[in-house]
Amino acid sequence: MKLRLLTLLLLINTSSFAQLDETLSVDSKTVRDAYTIWMREPRLAQNQMGYIAAFPATKEKFFHVFYPDPLDQLYKTRKQYIDAMERIAEELPERVLSKILGTAVTMKASDDIVGQLQNLILKLSVEHTDVFITTVKSMWPKDQNALAPFIADTDDARFDTLVENLKTAKAKALANLLTKAHEERSED
Repeated sequence: MKLRLLTLLLLINTSSFAQLDETLSVDSKTVRDAYTIWMREPRLAQNQMGYIAAFPATKEKFFHVFYPDPLDQLYKTRKQYIDAMERIAEELPERVLSKILGTAVTMKASDDIVGQLQNLILKLSVEHTDVFITTVKSMWPKDQNALAPFIADTDDARFDTLVENLKTAKAKALANLLTKAHEERSED
């Protein structure tokens, strides 16, 4: 009797997971599966790189995975996925920064995980200004212009540090772009 009950519970649990899996988009499954693999061995570089690769590369995919309509997909567990990027950034900051800068193009600052993403970008950009410069300079000008307001929409002192780092690195055009976006934000 106990064996039948246990089998029934396992079938119900497996069925529930299969139903959840059927409702996930391909992008959401990719992120979730890479996260699951990373969690098994978080220090393994292959797992870290796999998760970075699976993380949404654009604002559109980011919102499709973490803020879908209706609020399903990975919405309820969205914070753990940004937390994972923060943990991986401790070992692979340059790779994480390169990835999330692309994700943030055209985003608007807010609270929740979008704010967490903005804070991670600021932190890594100050610590790895050279990677910030290289990544942003490799973007199309329209993407650079769309990214600047997201980074500049903050009162965090790290923003000023980033601008100073850019000036010191002779990336004055990027410093001016961020400063202008910050001033326009202040006018609103």
